Formats: sequence, structure tokens, C-alpha cells
Amino acid sequence: MIQRIQTIYLAIAVILVISFTFTPTFSEGLLFPQKWLTFLLTGALTFSGTLSLISIFLYNNRQRQSKIVLFAMFGMVIALGTSLGIFLSVGTPDFNSFTEILGTILLLLGWIFLFMARKAIQKDEKLIKSMDRIR
Repeated sequence: MIQRIQTIYLAIAVILVISFTFTPTFSEGLLFPQKWLTFLLTGALTFSGTLSLISIFLYNNRQRQSKIVLFAMFGMVIALGTSLGIFLSVGTPDFNSFTEILGTILLLLGWIFLFMARKAIQKDEKLIKSMDRIR
């Protein structure tokens, strides 16, 4: 399980989702007047983080793991868009708003790690199929 690079990518994505909850963007999102936006952000983060964590333990079934990572990427895109919307609606971006943009950058990095994990899963699946052809 830990020998595969996608496990590392998925673990980093989970850590980035968890670390997003400690950023000012998430705190401002919880205080946002439109509560549906708050529910959308927390729901998308929970969905994406949970699926990423579950997919770490699905290393035996690579096709299912790839599909679950794809759904986690979809949840991360929703969380990224919501986070960007919160960031842009709070105020005008300037050079002093680095801590606010940090949350959005964390989600973008999380999506990139999910993408890399999915590519590594597909690469493993291709390798296994080529080994089956040789036998």
C-alpha cells in the first residue's frame, strides 16, 4: 500500500484538505451571510477528503480507486470554486491578502495531487494489463 506513489499523493491531498480548515478563507466562509455557500464549501471538502482517504485503502481494486479519485477531484473543484468565490466576495485582492489566498492555493495543490494520483493509478493499471498480455 505505502510502496505506491499514488498513496503518497492521496495522503498529501487529505492533509491539504484538512489544513484548509485552518485558513482565514475557511473561517470567513463559515461567517458568510449566505449559508448555502457555507454548506457547499464544507460539504465539498468533506466529500473530497473522505473519498481521498477511502481511496488510499482501495489499492487492490485500481479501477474503483481511479473512479473514486475522479469523484474526489470533482468535489475538490467545487470546493475550489466556492473558496475562490468567498475570497473574491470578501474584498479586493491585494498584496496584503496572502493568508486569504493561501487557502485557495491549498485546494489547488490538493486538486493537483489528486490528478497526479489518478495518473499514477492509470499507469499501474496499464502496467498490469501489459503483464497479463505477456503471460
